[in-house]
Amino acid sequence: MTTAFPPKEITCDCGRTQTISMEADWCEKCANRIFYHEKHKNRYKWHTYYIYGIIISVFTFLAYVFMELIAKPFL
Repeated sequence: MTTAFPPKEITCDCGRTQTISMEADWCEKCANRIFYHEKHKNRYKWHTYYIYGIIISVFTFLAYVFMELIAKPFL
């Protein structure tokens, strides 16, 4: 859920200045995420790592199931 903050001008890495009043928004020039506070950027980064970890875990589990339950009986 996005809460409204007082409008603040944020400068993107590409150099464009944009006024935002949310936790995060997309730069209209380069399409990168820009954040209201540094804590929102850190939370987004750790959330992304968590999602990547879950995806890797699922693929590892599926590979294990394939190797142990499906491929092993045919070898």
